Amino acid sequence: MQLETYRNISKVAAVLATASPNDTTYKDARTDFYKHYWSLLSMVKDGKVEAEMVNLDRAIRNHEFLGTGGDRDVRIRVYSRANALRGSIQNSWTISLGKTNTPKIEDAKDCDKQQEDKRRF
Repeated sequence: MQLETYRNISKVAAVLATASPNDTTYKDARTDFYKHYWSLLSMVKDGKVEAEMVNLDRAIRNHEFLGTGGDRDVRIRVYSRANALRGSIQNSWTISLGKTNTPKIEDAKDCDKQQEDKRRF
């Protein structure tokens, strides 16, 4: 769920960083951004991702409604958010599988024998 949500929000952010606010694609991406911002993303994000999403939200609002910051600020925030997503993925998916026990040939022979015995009956 986390990877899929991060992937989706990354696609949306790419449009926000590259399209004009007057374009339909930008408006659709902004709608998708806020759908993720207020729903799925809140379930899977960590603190750094949250902070960068808030910063991106501010940059979008400043650019669109106040006319300050400009698209450069939005692009910088999209880039910062991408770095936060990458860090979150690295932290979330660091797992220790521990040592594995390599099966012995004798164990495999026992399994083969058990399978033969089951087939006979």
